[in-house]
Amino acid sequence: MEDSGWGARDPHSVGIFIGGKMWKVYKYNGRFIQGDLSSKHSSESAAVKAAKKAIGFKKKKREKSKEEIVIWLDGDDGDPMGIIVKKQKKGGEKASTG
Repeated sequence: MEDSGWGARDPHSVGIFIGGKMWKVYKYNGRFIQGDLSSKHSSESAAVKAAKKAIGFKKKKREKSKEEIVIWLDGDDGDPMGIIVKKQKKGGEKASTG
């Protein structure tokens, strides 16, 4: 096999997580709290760390429902600065067999 220059024999085995249910960091754009997508992460801690660096929020509040997990990001005075969202997997639903 030829070396592709990727550092691995197969460029598709590099280990990049694509798709799935990821934590998405959104920055308030002046109109919507879930405005501009800032970044995507596979862990909650990485998303919070990236949001702290990119947005500079002071307070956070975590809410969980069946559909999604939401972390509200606010400034000192309670002004919205952004949001972190992760969609939950829909479990328990089974396909009809006819």
